[in-house]
Amino acid sequence: MPDLQLRPRRFEAVRAGRVVVKVGSAALGTSLDSVIDTITFLSKEVGEQARQPREIVLVVSGAVAVGRMLLRAPDSGYASSSADRITARESAAVGQAWLTARFRDAFDSFGVHVAQLLVDETATSTSADSVSTTIRRLLDRGCIPVINENDSGAEGLIGNNDMLAARLARQLGADLLVFLTDVPGVLGHDGRRVLLRITAAAHLRKVPIQPAPPGAPGTGGMAAKLSAAAHAADHGIPVLIGALADLNAMLAGHPVGTWIAWPPAATLPPRSCEARCPATHP
Repeated sequence: MPDLQLRPRRFEAVRAGRVVVKVGSAALGTSLDSVIDTITFLSKEVGEQARQPREIVLVVSGAVAVGRMLLRAPDSGYASSSADRITARESAAVGQAWLTARFRDAFDSFGVHVAQLLVDETATSTSADSVSTTIRRLLDRGCIPVINENDSGAEGLIGNNDMLAARLARQLGADLLVFLTDVPGVLGHDGRRVLLRITAAAHLRKVPIQPAPPGAPGTGGMAAKLSAAAHAADHGIPVLIGALADLNAMLAGHPVGTWIAWPPAATLPPRSCEARCPATHP
């Protein structure tokens, strides 16, 4: 049972029945062995949540980074040249197949089926509706959807899974969006203290963003997560950002990670309507 002294806002995490969890490249690992360890850990944590029961949708980055490890391809960035983008797409194709097999093996040990979906973040509303319907039906069957953007088929820049997760959370009528990364939450100006709450868009804009170091995995870093968090919060979906190791603690309502939420814009329909008719909203 969660501590009854917790702030009331965190009880929304405890009550969340449908949760979209986005696993960043940095949280996944920087070697094949560490990626396997992370997936094993994640399968245990998510399996525990699914038994509560709680519906979990995973959005997992890292296909490009894993593919480069497997192919021993140089990490020259995601979009520095046309040749680099082609290498990234090849790496995504190899890495995605490897990740899918590892997730299948990890969840099989708990008797849970995973379902891989590669989606286009810029898809039309009709395609987005089809994806949302498929995910809901998979959840009804007790499956864990594992979603990534279709990086191997990308025509231009490699996509942003953070915003993809936020849009999926809106389309699915999720109760909570969680970003798992390699830091314990959104850090304050001193670069060490975790901000426990951000309750206004104006406050979010004042958060200091430390640039990702050269060669860091992923495409967006904390700036992309905060942008996606603002999108979700604007639509009434609370967000938690924290370390992968703290997933179950965050979902139990403990004061770890950063809680981001504010009242949705008055012009937006309630999420319950969006869950039934996502095609009516951009």
